[in-house]
Amino acid sequence: MQIYGEVLSILTSTHLLVRAYPDYFDQFRSERRLNVYQTVHAEGIAKLGIGSVHIPKGEIQIIHQQQDDIFLAARFREGDRTETSTASAYEALFARKVVIPGTWSASIDDDDALPIQIDRNIKAGDAVGMP
Repeated sequence: MQIYGEVLSILTSTHLLVRAYPDYFDQFRSERRLNVYQTVHAEGIAKLGIGSVHIPKGEIQIIHQQQDDIFLAARFREGDRTETSTASAYEALFARKVVIPGTWSASIDDDDALPIQIDRNIKAGDAVGMP
């Protein structure tokens, strides 16, 4: 995993400013999607010999460069996967859209999970990068 920068400021409920770290400006080109991470430091993690863990919060998309190392970014919505049960194209025009949530990619036994709170809200200071 590589950290390329950090969230500098939240502008609106959809837009934010991110700062690129030196040597990573090329990773912040327009329309590039980057992950935002929460950096977690916990006693249980330290016992494993790891200083911190980066937990993904979500993805943002770079819109454009504001100045030197500052970029405007936004959160976005993925396309909905829908299912309809109509017999004709005419009925499809008036069909009710049903969003079908995807399945988990894996099953995790969390009985031995560390007591770590993960905040999915992106905040100033969060790391920005790619897995």
